[in-house]
Amino acid sequence: MTPLVLRSLAALFRMFFQIGITSFGGHMSLIAIVEKKLIGEKGLLTQEDLLDAIAVASVLPGPLAVNIIAFLGYKIRGFVGAFVSISAVLLPSFLLMIALAIGFKQVGNQPWVHGFISGAITVVIAVIISVGINISKKQISSNWQRLLLVASFLALVLLSAKVSIILFLLVGAVTGLFFHRKVKHLDQSINLRDWQIWMDVCIIILVMTILYIFSEPINRQLLLQFSKVSLTLFGGGYVMIPLLYDLVVERLGWISSEEFNAAITLGQITPGPILISATFIGYKVSGIYGAVLATIGIFLPSASLMVIVSYFFSQFKEHYLVRSILAGMYPVVVAMIFSSAIIVFRNTDTGWVAIPLVTISFYFIHFRKISYLPFILGFGFIGILLEYL
Repeated sequence: MTPLVLRSLAALFRMFFQIGITSFGGHMSLIAIVEKKLIGEKGLLTQEDLLDAIAVASVLPGPLAVNIIAFLGYKIRGFVGAFVSISAVLLPSFLLMIALAIGFKQVGNQPWVHGFISGAITVVIAVIISVGINISKKQISSNWQRLLLVASFLALVLLSAKVSIILFLLVGAVTGLFFHRKVKHLDQSINLRDWQIWMDVCIIILVMTILYIFSEPINRQLLLQFSKVSLTLFGGGYVMIPLLYDLVVERLGWISSEEFNAAITLGQITPGPILISATFIGYKVSGIYGAVLATIGIFLPSASLMVIVSYFFSQFKEHYLVRSILAGMYPVVVAMIFSSAIIVFRNTDTGWVAIPLVTISFYFIHFRKISYLPFILGFGFIGILLEYL
């Protein structure tokens, strides 16, 4: 039974809002903080829920981070919970991006902003490593899974820029079909007569239609074009960036190359998903309303698809073929978590200082079970000091 605290949507909103404030460093950072907050501290979800979310989100279009939150929010409180969770996670970065879009020339390039993120990201790396270890202990039990995890980790670190993550997941799924112990679960029929899910889908379509009809032509285009990006592009934010550039700079001419680079840069220094950059682009095109429509367009369609898939996934998850596929995909997902720590570490700007900062925060977070929040603030200020030294 869902804990009492989750019967309040306000409590759910507060939890994901706090996650949204502290999730610097991309979708795996957000995942790591979700694990610490909702699984480690609150016990509201299981690590299997988190792995399922990552696996399903990785093979669907749209921003990975928000799709994962949609899956978990649906797991906690159904359709409404999914969109409360999404709104809460996005709100901090949305508001910050609006502020930076208004004065990005004065604020976005300030050394203290860069320094804070550089210090805070070392804590995020430690959290990612801790989460990877915790999940490995509980979900990776067979030798073939361990071997697949190591092989996937090495391949992701060496080839991630050249090979789609979907290919890695496909290899894991096929491996699971061959090697997973075939314990046949009771097959479950899929219920297509649950009218609530279809009513919820109709509501989303109605809202999008109303926004489209009652908007000015340029705002209609913002909503339409970003929705198309949301539903047609796979691989997460970093894969979608060059295609987004081609759309908004080269083809539509909405913003300049310099403004696009500023949008991506600000998307990287704000918490939450990097594609919050769409907020900046929408603001430059059509002010606050344009920012809202661009944000809705880039996140809501794919998140809605994720919720629909989550509904059906919950009905046939225990089928023995699905269990075998997931058993093979889990090691790849854990490898993704570990490899993201390496990738984030490579992109840190604190130099050799990052190593002791990561080590210290990892010790206290993983072994002493201390909350990551004080370290994010404290190491953020250390980063500011290093920036001015």
